[in-house]
Amino acid sequence: MATKKSTSSTSKPRTRTTKAETAATTSPAAAAPTLAPDFHHQNDVNELIRQRAYQLFEQRGGQHGFDIEDWCRAEAEVLGRQS
Repeated sequence: MATKKSTSSTSKPRTRTTKAETAATTSPAAAAPTLAPDFHHQNDVNELIRQRAYQLFEQRGGQHGFDIEDWCRAEAEVLGRQS
């Protein structure tokens, strides 16, 4: 008769994770520090666009009715510089 060899499993033992550990790795607050620089960067870009659009408005002598054109031109100029 042939004898069967038993094979042992080489998988890692399972460990338990506490609720606090799970919350710390999956909560939105844990991700907030990585989002903050992008948020501030976007605010800075919007501020530059706003300032440039206002300069264009002033250069035209404060003539109203061209706000969208001013904003789009300012946006193209500011974003073009950032590429």
